[in-house]
Amino acid sequence: MNQDALQRMIQYNPDIVTFRDPREGVPDTWIQKAEQAIGIELSRSYKWWLKNYGSGRVGKEPIYSINDPEADPTKSVDILSMFHLYKLPNRRIPICHSDVEGVFSLAPDEVTAPGEYAVYSEALKGVYALTFSDFLEKRIKAYLVHDR
Repeated sequence: MNQDALQRMIQYNPDIVTFRDPREGVPDTWIQKAEQAIGIELSRSYKWWLKNYGSGRVGKEPIYSINDPEADPTKSVDILSMFHLYKLPNRRIPICHSDVEGVFSLAPDEVTAPGEYAVYSEALKGVYALTFSDFLEKRIKAYLVHDR
């Protein structure tokens, strides 16, 4: 799904998607510091989401963000704290936790397009979506079907 279509899907489903205002994203400097801290460049679509929305939920599921690098990491739920907490194989980066479907992670060892990584389902032990944008689309659609 392209970013314009995803933005419309987010905008037209405020009862399911509770992201920050599109003008309140994460600064580039925070993204760069997070990438340096974990030693992995984040995927292009995940960085787009961070810069445009920064944080929020799809349904009851938090999408992990990047917090202020100066903040206490023990008091936050962001990709850095989750990266160190979960210690997933192949340096996968946790991006979401579902009470039903478990942890979803960016899989930097599964490049699906230039600058893009697959999103891996830890519970299913396989690729869930080809990009972070595809992941958001699938999660939103899952709630649309569930709520009908």
